[in-house]
Amino acid sequence: MKNYTVRYSGNSSRFKNFEDEILAKSQREAVEHVYQKFMDENYFPQEDGSILDCDGEEIATPTDETIDYDGGHFYAEIAQTYDVHFDSEAESNSKGFKETLDYCMDYIQANNGTNESYFEDYKGGTVSVVCNETGEEVYYELIK
Repeated sequence: MKNYTVRYSGNSSRFKNFEDEILAKSQREAVEHVYQKFMDENYFPQEDGSILDCDGEEIATPTDETIDYDGGHFYAEIAQTYDVHFDSEAESNSKGFKETLDYCMDYIQANNGTNESYFEDYKGGTVSVVCNETGEEVYYELIK
C-alpha cells in the first residue's frame, strides 16, 4: 500500500483545488475510492473494470488511471513525505518522520534554538527537510 494524493483537474468549480490523501494499492484504486466517496451517486463500476456515470456514459475504461468528470478528470500521484535531518562535520541523524513538508517546517521553526531532540546535540550544524521518496533536500538552516 502507498500513500496517494488524489486531485481534480478540470472545469468543475465544486472540485477546484480539490485534494485528498488515501492509502491504496494503485493509482486507479486511489482515484476510485476518492471518487466514490465524493460522487457515489455518479459511480457505477462494471464487471469489465470500466466505470459508468448515472447517465450510462463511460467515465473510465478498465485500464484508465483517471476518472473523467465535468470536462476534467480525477487523478492520483504518490504523496511525498518528508523527514528532518541533522548534520554536523562528525555525524548525522534523522527524526524518521514520514510527514508533510509543512509539518517538518513547523517542527524546525518551533524547536530550532531549543534543547529539543537533536537540536542540542547538533548546535552549529544544520537541520534540513528531506523528501523520503526522492532524497532531495528541500530546505536547510543552521542550528542555533
